[in-house]
Amino acid sequence: SYSMNANILLSKIVANPTDNTWSQAYSTLNLYVVLSIESQTPEHSIVTSGKELLERIQREYFSQDEKNLANIKKSVGKTVESLETNDSISVVLATISENVLYIVIASKGEVVLKRNGKIGIIAAGEEGKIVAFSGELAADDVIIIETGDFSNKVPVSKLSEILDDLGVSEISESLAPLIHEGALGTEAAIVIQYKNTVTEESRDKTGEEKGEDESIE
Repeated sequence: SYSMNANILLSKIVANPTDNTWSQAYSTLNLYVVLSIESQTPEHSIVTSGKELLERIQREYFSQDEKNLANIKKSVGKTVESLETNDSISVVLATISENVLYIVIASKGEVVLKRNGKIGIIAAGEEGKIVAFSGELAADDVIIIETGDFSNKVPVSKLSEILDDLGVSEISESLAPLIHEGALGTEAAIVIQYKNTVTEESRDKTGEEKGEDESIE
């Protein structure tokens, strides 16, 4: 399916929830989020906790005036701080500005890139930490943002067999059976294909200097 952004094709894969696990793959405007939450002592509904977490991520993200990497990382940090300690989470947030991909990962999670037939992990999270990455995208890059348990279940070696020359919806159709079999409920991913249709000329017109001038108080 097409996203709001004409440069992006995307599809999603999400495991079914259980009593104490929930995951989601979410996209709006230029924000892409996969997350999972697992509660050891679910006093309240895990679905409610998960949805509240997703809402907080969005609220903190959209409240940042300037969505640079440092601010996005800070917004995820604020969200995660407010969580109950017995909830175990995986959050991967990605956003694309011009042709740059920004990634913030809270706890475990991975981002895999396929470019020119080669595939590899470009960002990986660490348990209990928040890490941030950025890098330039090229036309026809395929990016897969994955919760920690998705990446455990479908390592790069398995992904590379599946990706081949498939389109985004075919990729998620091929991955879905792997995810749903013996699902923990914490597996979620978004498959994104970046179609760079922005011409160099139009990019020059909205050059970075202009953006910087506007942000001076």
